[in-house]
Amino acid sequence: MRSAFLAACLLAAACSSGGSNGVVRDGERPAQPTPLPSPAPTPPAPAVADGWLLLERHEDTDPTARYRAVFVGPRAEGPLRAAEEIERPALARANWPGHFRTAVAFDGGRFARAEPVATPNGEQARVVVERVDAPSPSVAAITIDCGPDAPTALHLARQTLFVGGTGTVSTADLGEARPSLRVAVTRAGDLRKPYDLFVREGDALLAIDDVVRPVFADLFRLDERGAPTRLADLRLPPMINGHYRAVALQATGPDAWTAFAVLPFGIIDGTGQTLARLRLHDGRVEPGEDVTLNQTGTGPGVLEEFVPRGDPHSPPRLLAGSELTDFRAVAVAPDGVQVLVAADGRGLFVLPPTFERGSHPQVVDVGGACRDVIRVGDRAVALVANGTGGALVVLQTSASGVGVQARHELPRAYDRFVR
Repeated sequence: MRSAFLAACLLAAACSSGGSNGVVRDGERPAQPTPLPSPAPTPPAPAVADGWLLLERHEDTDPTARYRAVFVGPRAEGPLRAAEEIERPALARANWPGHFRTAVAFDGGRFARAEPVATPNGEQARVVVERVDAPSPSVAAITIDCGPDAPTALHLARQTLFVGGTGTVSTADLGEARPSLRVAVTRAGDLRKPYDLFVREGDALLAIDDVVRPVFADLFRLDERGAPTRLADLRLPPMINGHYRAVALQATGPDAWTAFAVLPFGIIDGTGQTLARLRLHDGRVEPGEDVTLNQTGTGPGVLEEFVPRGDPHSPPRLLAGSELTDFRAVAVAPDGVQVLVAADGRGLFVLPPTFERGSHPQVVDVGGACRDVIRVGDRAVALVANGTGGALVVLQTSASGVGVQARHELPRAYDRFVR
């Protein structure tokens, strides 16, 4: 749940992959991360290596969510393998009776979800990790207790589960006989904000706590099991009444990445959304926290759409189309020469990674509303909804543009890929 909190103090020190660093207690000033030597650059791992994807559909008034695992094989036009749809409980929103949310993650056929548990001491939360990449899962589910505070976000990286909470990032080693949570990052102070977005590219993981200035983020490097070493304590450029909805990372060198961020906002004058390009390098972010992304004159690397409120003489400012639809997701194409934006009813937007103010996208018709887009090995796949039905659309990407390579129909529409 993204709700307004007061600004919190600096992030505390995190544990390394071996857990040697201590946790900063409330009131203490966190130490800066120890600088690490930069290894030789390695090719980034694909966003989804094995071809398995997990689709979610969920209405926020429904106490359950539905999921379907599908396999996109090496041949784009080949048949689509799909497991049976499963139903799992959602989490009640504490400050919105009758509404529910999900905290889920998927990697390598493993599905992690947070769910409520009734106990004699009141409702608790737990994370359940199960396999969903086969019709008859042969591996027993793993259960990890979370206590009374339900996770705000989850991420799976190889053998490691990441859990975002209010002011904390915790991890669990799924290779242990009885996995349990260990705090990797904690934030000092009485008023803390939730981590609610994880973004991974290769061996880099970015955890974002994204509401109200300052916008905190932690950058980690993952080892072969997914265990983290904290590289940097970051402050991202903020928004006025906005948040980081989605981010895609592109590796540009040792300890250097470009982050492409989608940020919706609503202000007194109207509503809008921003696509911003940020540079992460040497433990810093450019532009820094002194720049407000949806403020006039924020500089290059920022594209903004805006619909004025209550002024018939001020037309909407849109990158393409005639009506504002949400930027729901962003991805970097496998060849790295395009940024792909799922623009819902306006289709798929394609932009160069060097976009500047005034850039306009190529608009790709994917045969319906583009709900999500993700990289799968050496291809990109869009999730499409068209009425009550849906489709997976395999995209053909090249320096000259993006087109539809193959389309696989789904029995129903889904909202997003679980990452």
